[in-house]
Amino acid sequence: MKKGCFISVIAVLIILLLGVFYLFKFHGSELLEVGKDKVVELSEYKIYSELDNLENKQFTDSLKIVIKKYFRDIDTLEIRNQVEKIKELTDNIDVITKDSKIDSFEYKFILRTLLNYERR
Repeated sequence: MKKGCFISVIAVLIILLLGVFYLFKFHGSELLEVGKDKVVELSEYKIYSELDNLENKQFTDSLKIVIKKYFRDIDTLEIRNQVEKIKELTDNIDVITKDSKIDSFEYKFILRTLLNYERR
């Protein structure tokens, strides 16, 4: 590689890095807010689709109502805390929906998980 090409590549990389740094320093909260909304929306969709795939529909409607309230409540949290809470909930729901069935014990387990959030 010639010296001119190398210097040009380094200059372009420095300008790009400074641009990214500027965006995050002065507009980072706006970018995170947009990203947070997408993460919450996709997580909520994933949870609802997993609940719709369950064979036993007895507890599904009440779980959807409680989960909708949960997502409304955690909307006031900081982005990192919100993502942590959503990950905890999706992990629990993934474990429960592996067998495509939900019984009263699993239903109560999810409700306890959601209620523990409210107590914190």
